[in-house]
Amino acid sequence: MTKVSNPLTVVAIFATLAEGFATISLINLSPEVQATFIYFVMAFPILIVGVFFAILN
Repeated sequence: MTKVSNPLTVVAIFATLAEGFATISLINLSPEVQATFIYFVMAFPILIVGVFFAILN
């Protein structure tokens, strides 16, 4: 296993896992909630990266 030493790599791994689990859970949601959840899933990685760079700044 490769050593993770870059904080952005940790953020990328977290975002990838969150997106994967969100996509899997989308199947179990009702159609009314799916549209809202899809927008959240699309905006979540952008929010994570924005917060990460705001903290660095």
